Amino acid sequence: MSEFLTKVDGATMHYGLEARSPFLDQELWEFASSLPYSVRLRHGKSKAVLRELARRKLGDGVAHKTKRGFTIPVQRWITGKWRVQVEERFRNSLLEKEGWIRSGPALKWLAESAQTGWAPKQLWYLFVLESWLKAERNTPAKGTKTLNDALALPGAYETDGAMTESFNYRG
Repeated sequence: MSEFLTKVDGATMHYGLEARSPFLDQELWEFASSLPYSVRLRHGKSKAVLRELARRKLGDGVAHKTKRGFTIPVQRWITGKWRVQVEERFRNSLLEKEGWIRSGPALKWLAESAQTGWAPKQLWYLFVLESWLKAERNTPAKGTKTLNDALALPGAYETDGAMTESFNYRG
């Protein structure tokens, strides 16, 4: 167990995270280990006792949630506090100038998404790609003139245009 904790500690420190191990109490571990499988497992799900305690104290919604990663609400931000920057980036689209997308549909999709306050991931991807391309153009040492040039750089990711399909990809 201590070898595992050392590895977790090192990995989390590397990424600026902090992991907690709340069930390392020796007596609690011994008690939980002594429970029969019929108590520890219910309907094929592990942690039955812990889930039941969570249900009683926190409700069904919390007790039966599935694991999920650490997310940030970019899909909400691009229709809210970043909307002006996103619209500006699409209005002056380098991707459009190079024939990769038509920014009109992207701007329309953004406006429609602003009604709900939640944008599709594809708009975020395009915003990031536009931002990266603009930064790439502003770095003279790279020497790229087009997105195709940038994608040809060693280590760059190739694209088949699938992400821009909604914007009438012209590749």
